[in-house]
Amino acid sequence: MSTGVLAVLSILILFILIYTGWFGGLSADLGWSSLQIAGGLLFAFFITVVSPVQIHPAYEIEPGIFVVFIIFLMLFFRVPSSSILFICLHIIFLGTILFMYHEVTDAQTEWDDFTFRLGTVCLMTIFPLCLRKGLLERLLVQVGALVYAYGLVLLVYKEVFQPLPIGSDDFLDTFWICLIHIMVFHYGSKVVVKNLRKVQEIFSFQRK
Repeated sequence: MSTGVLAVLSILILFILIYTGWFGGLSADLGWSSLQIAGGLLFAFFITVVSPVQIHPAYEIEPGIFVVFIIFLMLFFRVPSSSILFICLHIIFLGTILFMYHEVTDAQTEWDDFTFRLGTVCLMTIFPLCLRKGLLERLLVQVGALVYAYGLVLLVYKEVFQPLPIGSDDFLDTFWICLIHIMVFHYGSKVVVKNLRKVQEIFSFQRK
C-alpha cells in the first residue's frame, strides 16, 4: 500500500465512527461542537491528500503536517494551565522513549517499518491512557510525543534526508492510526466499565 493512504483512510474511518455515534461525549470532552469536529476532519482529509511542496532544494513540506500542528495547538490551549507542566514532562518522557525505540528497531528514517509502527501504536496508546485521565490530556500527550519524536528523528538524520521533509506520508499514516487507537480504547474502556458495573449490580440484586 502506498504511503499516505492509511492516513486518508484513518481520517475517513474516524469521521464515520464519530458520525455514527461511536464516541459518545466527544464534543463535551474536547469542548468543540460536532459540526466543528466534522469540519476539522474534512479539512484534514483534503489537506492530507495534497502532494508535498518543495519550498527550497533542501526542504520539502508535507501539507498534512500542518493539520498535526493545528491539532496540537488547539489541544494545548484547551488544557488547564495547572496541568501544562506535567503534560509537557510526559510529552518529553514519552517522545524520548519513542525515539529510543526508533533507534533500537533500526528503523532509520522510515515510519512505515512494521515493527517500529506496531510498537509505536502500542506505546502511543497505552502510555497516554495510563499517564493522564481525560481524553483531552491523553490526546495532547500522544500528539505532542509523536511530534517531539519526529523532530528528534529529523534532527539526528538531517544529513540523510535530501531534501529535508517537514512532515512525511509514513509519519502521517502512523499519526492517524495512533489517534484512532487511543480514542477507541478511551471510549471502549468506558463501555467495558459501565457493563461490568451493570453485571455487578445484577449479581448484587440476585444475592439479596
